[in-house]
Amino acid sequence: MKKSPDRRARLPPTLPSSSVTLDRCLAPARGEGKGERGMALVLTLLVVVLLVTAVLEFDQSTRTTLKAAGNFRDGLKAFYLATSGIAAAQAVLKDDKNRTQIDSLTELWATPFPPYPLGDGTVAVAIQDEGGKINVNALVNPDGTIHLPLAIEQLKKLFQLKGLDPAPVDAIVDWLDRDDVEEPGGAETVYYQRLDRPYHCRNGQFETLAELHLVKGITDEVYRAISPYLTVYGNKFGGENKINVNTADPLVLRTLPIKEPNQAQVTFPLDEAQVDKLVDARPFSILTQLNQVSGMSSAVVSQLQSQLDVRSQHFSVYAEGAANGVKKAVLAVVDRSGEPTLRYWRLAD
Repeated sequence: MKKSPDRRARLPPTLPSSSVTLDRCLAPARGEGKGERGMALVLTLLVVVLLVTAVLEFDQSTRTTLKAAGNFRDGLKAFYLATSGIAAAQAVLKDDKNRTQIDSLTELWATPFPPYPLGDGTVAVAIQDEGGKINVNALVNPDGTIHLPLAIEQLKKLFQLKGLDPAPVDAIVDWLDRDDVEEPGGAETVYYQRLDRPYHCRNGQFETLAELHLVKGITDEVYRAISPYLTVYGNKFGGENKINVNTADPLVLRTLPIKEPNQAQVTFPLDEAQVDKLVDARPFSILTQLNQVSGMSSAVVSQLQSQLDVRSQHFSVYAEGAANGVKKAVLAVVDRSGEPTLRYWRLAD
C-alpha cells in the first residue's frame, strides 16, 4: 500500500500573520501621529492663552477708558456745580446789600451752606468777608510814594501777637513803595536779583495775597500764620481803607493803633478783655454805638472811628461741587461796591 505523501513537508514556510505584519508596519506611523496630536494640542493651548490674554488686556483697557471718561464727565459736572455755587453766592450778597445797611456775622451770607443736592451731585458754599481783615496794600499810599506809619505799626503788631519777628513788614513796605531805598529789615530789587532764581521787586501793590511768598522773610510757616488776617482788597469808604468792626477777627481788633496828638508813640488801646466785650456787643449799626461798650472811652472811640466801618465791599467765596465722588472747587472774590462782580477767580487746590 502506498503511503500518502506528507503534505506538511510540501507546505511553504509559515508566513507571519497579516495582523502582526500590519501592526509592525503601522507602529512607526502611530508614534508619529501621537507626536503630531501633542503638538496640535500645545499649539491650541497657546492660541487659547494668547486669546484670553488679548481679551483680558482689551477688557482692562476698555474699563480704564470707561473709568477715565466717567471721571471726566463727573469732574465736568462737579466743576459746573462749583461755578453755580459762585453765582448763587453773588445773588445772596446782592440780596443782602439791598436789604441791610450793615454786614455782620449774624447774616445769611456768613453761614456756610452745607452740601446741597443738585441734579446727581451736590454743591457747598462758604462766604468770608475780606473787609474784616488788614489790607497789606494800605501800608503805603496808592501811588507808592508815602508810607503810612499807623498801618505799618498795625501789621507789625499782628506779627508780634502771632509770636513772629516783625522784620518782614519792612520788606513788605519795600515791595509796595516805588523807591529803591531799603527799610531797616527790608529788601529791594538788588536783594531779589541775587537769589538763585532772581526776580524784580514789584514796587507796586499786591495783586494776590499769595504774592507775599515772594517777599523776603515770608516763609510758608509765616504765611500760614498771618494770611487768615490779611487781604489785598480795600474796604474803602470816604476814600480811606477801613476794617469792618462787625466781622473782624478778635486778633485783628487788637492790632488797631492810635496815636495821641503831639506824641510819636503808637499805642494799641484794645486788649484781649476789651476786645471780648466788643465782640459780645456786635453787631453795630453805627460806630457811635461803640461808646456803649463797657470800658470803651469816647476818646478811644473817636480815634478808632476813622479806621472802622460797619460795612464791607469785598467777599471771598469758596464753592465745592461733587458728583459721584469727584470734587472740584472754585475760589472767587466778589466786589460788591456796585453790582456784584468777580474781581478774582481760580480753581482751588
